[in-house]
Amino acid sequence: MKAFSAAPLALLSLAGLSGCSLGPPSTATIAYTQVGACNGYTSGGGATASRPNIAYVIYKIRSIDNSQSRVDLEFVPVRLYVDQSTKKAMFEPTMAFEMHYASGDDRFARGLGLTGLTQQVIPAGRKVDIDGFAVVEVGTSTASGAEEAHHTAYPLSYDADMGEVEFFAAPPKVVLTETSSSGASHPIVEDCRALEPVS
Repeated sequence: MKAFSAAPLALLSLAGLSGCSLGPPSTATIAYTQVGACNGYTSGGGATASRPNIAYVIYKIRSIDNSQSRVDLEFVPVRLYVDQSTKKAMFEPTMAFEMHYASGDDRFARGLGLTGLTQQVIPAGRKVDIDGFAVVEVGTSTASGAEEAHHTAYPLSYDADMGEVEFFAAPPKVVLTETSSSGASHPIVEDCRALEPVS
């Protein structure tokens, strides 16, 4: 009867695990501005309107700074999200989190005459200007969503790995920073086309 040693298998397992993390995670920074909130818009193609208790929040993604990172960042616009989960939900068995992800349909942005976001790789050691717009639907307690959303800041977050497993190099940790122009506010408008894109 042959005897097999488990040592080689153990070494292979450790080698595989060691590739999961190559030192402290790198960090990338996404700079954005919350432009405003609205309830929809009307164009030659007809009307687009949010549902009751929903508002469209428009964000301008200014830049992605991956200059301090050792790993490329694959920027996927639909991984941007607004977290409206309540603290109570954190302790509920159902884990009823409320995450609102950016729309992957750029027709809304194009309908407003704005430049949408595209998926792209931000190389390690580089900072890239984006100057594109993201649209996120958020929940509100008022039927007219924009009425509430215009005076509320909705911080953006980014799901860097979306549950993916990286065996060789973890994706950069992504930090989002809100940058507003001097005297900027979150104006309320019914028609999103009345929003003025920030410079």
